[in-house]
Amino acid sequence: MDESIESKSLAAWRHEIKVIGPRHYLVMYEAFMGTRVSNIPVFMRARTNYGDWYLFEAILKSSTQKLTGDPLAYVLKVASSLWKEDQLAEDAKDKEKELVEQSLNKTKQENLLLNRRLKIAQKNKRKLDR
Repeated sequence: MDESIESKSLAAWRHEIKVIGPRHYLVMYEAFMGTRVSNIPVFMRARTNYGDWYLFEAILKSSTQKLTGDPLAYVLKVASSLWKEDQLAEDAKDKEKELVEQSLNKTKQENLLLNRRLKIAQKNKRKLDR
């Protein structure tokens, strides 16, 4: 990886992390945050819990903030918040899908009932026509 950190694209970082492995996040963190990860096990656990993409995005978002003290807590909070937002969006999608399925089932039941009533009405009409 002969590029300087400043000129490296985000795609290059993603590629290096994929090729080198998750420990390369430590290099990325230091490059963007200007300090080393203060607690590597906690950082890696967050990667496992929230996933690569959320941690990647959290580092990027956190790097633009003026932070005092250890920035790890802020990065982890951002990753958690991003993950939670996506979970809530997924829950909303699931709820919407469930409501659509309920509506379809109700419509099917009502159509069956109307179909039965129509058959009974047609049968009764035939009896009257005789």
